[in-house]
Amino acid sequence: MSYLLERMTARSQSSQFPLSEDRKTLSSLDSFHSEEDSSSGRETLSSLGPDSSYDPSSDGDSLDGDEDSSSDCETLSSLSPDSSYEDSSSDGDSLYGDEDSTAKPTVSPRPSPSAVSASYLLFAPCSTIVCVHRDTLSVKRHLNEHHNNIELILTDGSVSERAFSCDVGRIGILWNLLTGKAILQYEFSVSVQVGHWMMNDGIIFGNRSGDIILFEPSTRKSKIINTRKGSITAIAASPDSRKCAVAYKTGSIVLAELRGSSIYLHVVETSSPPVSLAWHPTSRKNKKDRLAFQLAGGKLSILSIPRVSKSATTQAAWSTRQVSGSITEGPGQILIAWSKKGKISQFCEDRVMVWDVRKRRVTGEQIQTGDGVIAIAAHGPTSTIYTLGRDDLVRQYDAETCQMVARSQPLKLWSDRKDCCDQ
Repeated sequence: MSYLLERMTARSQSSQFPLSEDRKTLSSLDSFHSEEDSSSGRETLSSLGPDSSYDPSSDGDSLDGDEDSSSDCETLSSLSPDSSYEDSSSDGDSLYGDEDSTAKPTVSPRPSPSAVSASYLLFAPCSTIVCVHRDTLSVKRHLNEHHNNIELILTDGSVSERAFSCDVGRIGILWNLLTGKAILQYEFSVSVQVGHWMMNDGIIFGNRSGDIILFEPSTRKSKIINTRKGSITAIAASPDSRKCAVAYKTGSIVLAELRGSSIYLHVVETSSPPVSLAWHPTSRKNKKDRLAFQLAGGKLSILSIPRVSKSATTQAAWSTRQVSGSITEGPGQILIAWSKKGKISQFCEDRVMVWDVRKRRVTGEQIQTGDGVIAIAAHGPTSTIYTLGRDDLVRQYDAETCQMVARSQPLKLWSDRKDCCDQ
């Protein structure tokens, strides 16, 4: 992925994709150019005007090979608020048993960065990372090396149990979660707000200034590329790290694709800022890669990208599929995540919707999480969702059955942390 982004200076091929039912033509990126900025030590990228449009064809592969045989294409599907999902627990009380719904914490905490590894849940209510064991939902340890509020937590997605955290003071720390020890500490020259840990052990970050930061923990080296396209709201690399998607507050999603020694850049223009990106963990037998993206208004869509053979000389058709309509955006986290069986979990405004997009007819169920969710994390390989509430309780849900399967004892995260939680 480092190689992919470093070669963004090459001449790029552009394409255009319809993102609405009226098949409106959207603008695209013709090329990226890079020039060295000697005063800041950064590479700057600038984009040039639109390219010609084309009419993408529909695609027809299901996520798991069980597409409805009556359909030979993947069509746009929009679901109304009244018919878009089946509420698995409409009474709102069946998941919680005898919980005291009136209990309130003394301090109203800010939204908490969170992540999940193979063994641990990580929550950062302030400058401390709380490690919660996934099996018992009990606190294992606290990581206390940060001196400022933590803004981002990432895990490497492997069994090595490593995590990387960044705070508002631009200090990044690489952790060994098994020992609770800091492996290294690094001070960034720019702030970072979003990031993704790649399979090649590098980490890619983005920030509100439009900077893409490539960081290699093993060498402690970083490289900054300024895209000049505005604030970056989300960033994600594909499972094989051959593609990378970067979302901007301007409504653009830029995709960089590596084919052999060539780099292809594509731009998708959306109606509102994308706030979350998630690649489907596709296997080699799948003919397409799929990127799910959620907009600020709550609309969830899937971009299907055909896998092109090495001998292909023409641009393959890309298509989009709208999964859900608008949901009011809340002040906290926005999250989308794929389950191991190809369902999409969408969190917005204290609601978790689980969408089954494997067939032509999209169906969905709502998970009743209750009010006051301040952190949410998903573990795709086990189809598990975790939430942290203002009542200091961690709840575990099964994304396949949309049921709560476990609940922790109060974690007491906010005690003795009133000052930092008010920041």
